[in-house]
Order: sequence, then structure tokens, then C-alpha cells
Amino acid sequence: MRKSTGQRPVQRFETPPGNQAQVDWGQFTVNWGGKKKRIYAFVMVLGYSRMMYLEFTENERLETLMGCHVRAMEYFGGRTETCLYDNMKTVVTGLDESGHIVWNERFAGFATHHGFTLKRCAPYRAQTKGKVENGIGYVRKNF
Repeated sequence: MRKSTGQRPVQRFETPPGNQAQVDWGQFTVNWGGKKKRIYAFVMVLGYSRMMYLEFTENERLETLMGCHVRAMEYFGGRTETCLYDNMKTVVTGLDESGHIVWNERFAGFATHHGFTLKRCAPYRAQTKGKVENGIGYVRKNF
């Protein structure tokens, strides 16, 4: 018989087709012309099918993030109802006095224009967006 770890098992969270995409950045250091250079990997994973879009960029700026979303939606042939994010500064600017999320105004307008809802995962709960975290891990191991 196995010893108990004392931790509750993580319950798998599944979404129906078209419901959710998970989005995150990964950071990588590469040898670029004999010098070390930091590059970023934009990763969007569809919750139902686990289909992944990956794009390498030189920064994580808001304009870059929005461009990556547009190209990901073109790649997928559409958009999901919601996109799940962590506390990336280009998406979440903070919390108000009541503890409610304050979204980046320009990015929230972008989301409204493209017809998807913003959702933030629980802070310090990486498993909340495990599909995209696994996608970043896959890129990291195979890049």
C-alpha cells in the first residue's frame, strides 16, 4: 500500500469545444550570432483539443500580444468564448479596492472587439492553466 502524500489530488478540468483557450509566455535564452539573446514564446492552447499555437517574439509588449492573438485565431480558424491568463501585466493591471480584477483597458477592448471574454486563473495556481503550462514545457524540452 502506498503512503499518502497528504495532498488532495488535482481534479482534471475539461471544457467543451470552443469554450476556452489558455495563454501564456515562455522565456528562452538562445545563442544569437555568438551572443546570448532572450526570446519569448507566445503559446495558446485550446482547452478541448489541446491544439497549440506557438510564436517566438522578441518582446512581450501589448501590441505583440494582440498580434499573436490575431495570428493564433487565424491559425485555429476562429476564437474561443474565453481566454484564460495568469497575471501578465499586459492583461491584468491589478485589483480594485473590492478585490476585483482590473483589466488592461486596451486589451479588454481588443478582446471585446474579437468576441472573447477574459478570465484570470487563480494566483499561484499554475495547475489552473495546466494545458498551456504543459505546452510551454513541451517547447522548452524540445526547442
